[in-house]
Amino acid sequence: MSTNSTPRSVADRIKGLALTDGNSAANNLVDGLEDASSIKDGLILDDFLSNPTVKASTSKCEFQRVRSKKTTASNLAASKKCVPLNPLDETQRNTVRIIGQYLNSLGLKNTVEQLVEETGCRIENPMAIHLRNLVKQRSWMRAVEVLERLRGILPIDTYNRVRVLLIEEKIKEKFVENDKLGALKLLKRDYPDDEAFSERREYLTTLIFKENDEVSARFQNRGPDEVVETVLLYLHNIMPSNILLAPARLEGLINQAWSYQMDQCGLHLKEASSEPVVNEFILRDHACSTTNFPSRCSQVFNDHRAEVWCVKFSPCGRYLATGSKSSYVYVWRMEDPDSLELTFYRRLVPRTEITGIAALSWSYDSQFLAVAACEGNTTGIFLFSIVNGMCTGELRPNQREAFCAVSFFGNKSYRLACADRFGYFQCHDVSRPEIGHKNFTGFRIGCMYSMKDGRTVIASDTLHRIRSYDFDSQEDMTIITENSPITYFTIDRSEEHILVTTKNEGLRLWDIKTRAHVRTFFGSVHNEYVISSTFGGVSGDFIASGSEDETIVIWNRRGERPIHRISGHVGSVNAVSWNPVYHEMLASGGDDNTIRIWLPESSSSGKLSRNQSISA
Repeated sequence: MSTNSTPRSVADRIKGLALTDGNSAANNLVDGLEDASSIKDGLILDDFLSNPTVKASTSKCEFQRVRSKKTTASNLAASKKCVPLNPLDETQRNTVRIIGQYLNSLGLKNTVEQLVEETGCRIENPMAIHLRNLVKQRSWMRAVEVLERLRGILPIDTYNRVRVLLIEEKIKEKFVENDKLGALKLLKRDYPDDEAFSERREYLTTLIFKENDEVSARFQNRGPDEVVETVLLYLHNIMPSNILLAPARLEGLINQAWSYQMDQCGLHLKEASSEPVVNEFILRDHACSTTNFPSRCSQVFNDHRAEVWCVKFSPCGRYLATGSKSSYVYVWRMEDPDSLELTFYRRLVPRTEITGIAALSWSYDSQFLAVAACEGNTTGIFLFSIVNGMCTGELRPNQREAFCAVSFFGNKSYRLACADRFGYFQCHDVSRPEIGHKNFTGFRIGCMYSMKDGRTVIASDTLHRIRSYDFDSQEDMTIITENSPITYFTIDRSEEHILVTTKNEGLRLWDIKTRAHVRTFFGSVHNEYVISSTFGGVSGDFIASGSEDETIVIWNRRGERPIHRISGHVGSVNAVSWNPVYHEMLASGGDDNTIRIWLPESSSSGKLSRNQSISA
């Protein structure tokens, strides 16, 4: 018998297939295969080489020359006798497969064929490719037929789950077409008779007895593309990866590596997805320098003409409120976020003259600012509208006492808590004053934070404790107890960790849920004054604190030693605030009567501007 009449084996017929999903030749060929037991783990089968008739008439290299008549360098290389490689292990085979998938996506099909030829590794199982193509065409029952041929190499649980997935999509189509008889036939004839799917089968059966319009309406709101995308996502999640690769696997691994390097970088401030993926990080590990960290003083404001005690960015990142030993609060606004420059916006004047601002708190939408005066004043909490700068109200315990701590809740409400060191502790909804306020009595509060749940307040007291208070249930409990007075604390954005500033033991990080001490941060000086701290960065990975040695100290929360120190103030740095939106911006205030804005050295925003007063 001549060579031309020699029967072609299964391996002979699949050899040299292009690896694109839409290859019709691959689809037609796989349709004719009887089973998938001869195609495992994506490996090339060399059955045709062991066939004496084929081996005598056509060598492996001759087959390569017949397949392509182009006289390219790759064809010439393929025409030479291939040198067998050492057997590849599982990791090496999988690496070859994802590289082949990537090269194929670039259109380098000849390169992929050469890679497959030399390594003996198929990128994907041809039947699995065919299955995926049929899903894209929404040919559900033909996909079930191909799945049947894959049954021998799939775990039984995977086989059943994929079969249920495909048949249910066909049943849904029948319901949309009001073909309940067709749906019933599919349930009786094709749906797996497995106890694991009995509830699902029963649910679909009950739909047959409902009104047509009601049933079809459940599935009509899904577009064809949405259906295909959902099924393919499920398919790639449950099919073994040695049979069907997830799409764009190499790109996914590269993106994961990029995110990991950003997370490991001790000085990285920006979100990984917000930056272009640069070539350098693929060739070497990414590492930021301090030039990308807030270290350059871009603006100085000295309008307070008194020691600055409070600085606080708004939740939207566009406003900065500042308070001092004087009775005024100043608000600065960022007109153009690209410039990262602040300009004077408003001066807020309390209804009653006060001496010193103790606390500032923004509403969730940055539209209102609550201001608390220091101890010794006989005033309450002043509420200001940022839109018009007017004082809209005052909350006070009585005519003789004054609240010195305030905090808006983090949920979308205008509820806030306020307290003092003499046992007054209240919760108000300033948008609904008619409902009155709620009280906790007998607790001497120094500093507080109102949680996003809209009901719980975390507060420090004069007994060195951090405690939680639920104003709705009136329940309270101690979270942690320190050994020395607590002068300040702040909570991170996730509300999982609390950073406590103590008088004698430094800055200490605690886990709120487990009540476990996580880490103590060294390097700052704060013994005599109330000095604030702040979390910063996209994920709150950084901590900044003022210090009595005239510096701002910054840590990565994974380490106890400072990673950066900023100098510029002349006198103690009392307050710091990290912009929650524009993460490269930091604000500070100190005993030198100035507010300073800090940006990275690499920032392109304007030159240092000084003395931007009200008249500017």
